[in-house]
Amino acid sequence: MIEANKSDSDDDSAEDVSNWEVKENDEVNVSDSMDIVEFDMPQVEIKGFQNDVVAFIAVFLTYFQLFFISEYAAEIVMKFANDLALLLNHQPIFPAKLDTMRNAVGIDYTYKGMFRLVVCPECHTLYQPEEVHCDSKCTFSEFRITCNASLFKPVTIGASKMYANKVSAFNSIKYALTVMFSRPGFESAIEAWRYRTRHNNTMYDIYDGQLWNEFKDRDGNVFTSQARSLLFTLNVDWFQSSKRTVYSVGAVYLTINNLPRSIRYKKENIILVCVIPGPKEPKDTQINNYLQVLVNDLKELYYDDFFTCTAESPNVPVPVRAALFLIACDIPASRKILMLGHFVPVLKTVIMQKIGKKQPPRDKEPTWNRSLVLGSLPYMIWNTLILFVVLPLIQCMAFSLEQQRK
Repeated sequence: MIEANKSDSDDDSAEDVSNWEVKENDEVNVSDSMDIVEFDMPQVEIKGFQNDVVAFIAVFLTYFQLFFISEYAAEIVMKFANDLALLLNHQPIFPAKLDTMRNAVGIDYTYKGMFRLVVCPECHTLYQPEEVHCDSKCTFSEFRITCNASLFKPVTIGASKMYANKVSAFNSIKYALTVMFSRPGFESAIEAWRYRTRHNNTMYDIYDGQLWNEFKDRDGNVFTSQARSLLFTLNVDWFQSSKRTVYSVGAVYLTINNLPRSIRYKKENIILVCVIPGPKEPKDTQINNYLQVLVNDLKELYYDDFFTCTAESPNVPVPVRAALFLIACDIPASRKILMLGHFVPVLKTVIMQKIGKKQPPRDKEPTWNRSLVLGSLPYMIWNTLILFVVLPLIQCMAFSLEQQRK
């Protein structure tokens, strides 16, 4: 949760962290003129833990929390351990806050690229936490009607505080790639497809397709001709986060097609871009708010020169670029991403006007002013979409309405 008028750094400042020191080896000095994400695998020297056993428990609890329990539950365990130590006439063995222990253990590098945005509970408009306060209302306007929904609500946990109604977590694609390229063997894995065995008139994987070898960069050259040129597949899906209540949570994630198929879909090779809060799925027009953050990162990776250090080049930053290549979702998610759920009523209205049928009320009539966020990517082949999806859809709807008119 994001608390109103209070950042996470303010919360951490209240704790004495003088005994929790982390020393990291940072030797990379690069020019500020390049877009560079510096990353060194932390060579951490942990201080502040009473002995090696306590340090081992701290490392175990930190990693266990990442996969199995919430941050709040982990802090309860830490508080219980500290209270137990006091009862045994010992000093507290853990810091009061989980973030402090993460820094002491040295795994904070795994989530440095993550950030959170406040979400309107009605229209899913996104706001930066520093731009809103406890009395803020949603200012999004549609059809001359302002949303005006409350962005914060009171929560009583000991003392009553104001927290955001909804929060969405995002992950920087650039930083995620930086973490991946720091792993030994990753850079060679994404280039292994170049040395595969090929057979005429036989396609084994996506690399053998025509588009893979014709996809162009901004200079008109084949995109994959340059090393470290990644092509992503986008997937959006929803799942029930609870067994006993209906609460649908969405996930936006990317897979890297350059990787061999045997490791392409492993968890460590998938980039979780965004978590869409529930309890209900956003409408097709509302999901654009989340996709816009993704599109901004993809534009930078396609147009700008992004440099980062890798396991094979730890001291000299090398260029990395990426582009969206495929969209692989189930039918409901595909309709939301491509806004076909909005496009169909628009087409139906136009066809009904042509054949003289009664039109819907003015306040319910769809408009054409909805933009497809993914359409702002310069390399998306929307002509193919129109040819194979939109035109057949128009023909089917026109035939259906003509049959109804008869």
